[in-house]
Amino acid sequence: MNIGALVKQIRKRNGWSQTKMATALNVSKPTISLYEHGKRCPSKRAVQTFMRLFSLANAEEKAQLREWTK
Repeated sequence: MNIGALVKQIRKRNGWSQTKMATALNVSKPTISLYEHGKRCPSKRAVQTFMRLFSLANAEEKAQLREWTK
């Protein structure tokens, strides 16, 4: 699974809109859309955003996120 699909999966599992997820990650709504459509990836250097995303993930999603950072 690519990172965009994973972002969308985490967002939908939490029942959140793109706006709500953007607020939780402290990014803009268009940024979430870009992630989900594969036009942008959360920067591995943007540790705060990535860690917020990680904290929203379930165990399976966390494993996928770990693979993405390798």
